[in-house]
Amino acid sequence: MTGGGDGYMYMWNLRTMECVYRVQAHDQSVTSLCLDAKRVVTGGNDGAVKLWDRQTGKFIQLLTKTDAPIWRVAICEERVVVCMQKNGRTATEIMCFDSEAPLPQDGSGTSTTGTTVTITTTSTTMATTHTLNAMPSTA
Repeated sequence: MTGGGDGYMYMWNLRTMECVYRVQAHDQSVTSLCLDAKRVVTGGNDGAVKLWDRQTGKFIQLLTKTDAPIWRVAICEERVVVCMQKNGRTATEIMCFDSEAPLPQDGSGTSTTGTTVTITTTSTTMATTHTLNAMPSTA
């Protein structure tokens, strides 16, 4: 799996060296991606963090949208970790969602309630904010 400056993510078959699929993931560069057995999470210079079906490349859900580029993303079971700049500070968000929810067959977004924990840092302090968010559906 790769992402590029063209905003696309590419799934490669390493045995045949062929592209399995190519998906327009972001309006700007794909800055980070991570995958597990079922899903791919991407972050982009457009400030979006998106969840995709790994096998088909179909869009599942917009997890967050900010005004600043996404630096790094990671996925582990039902959690996605995002590192970005937020309000002029480095922020790490940990978002929880239901990893056992069925994948939509039509590529539409899902509406999931989850918890988002935001950690922001300054040169001398660290603040933690706990919020309960309804993750938006983009259907």
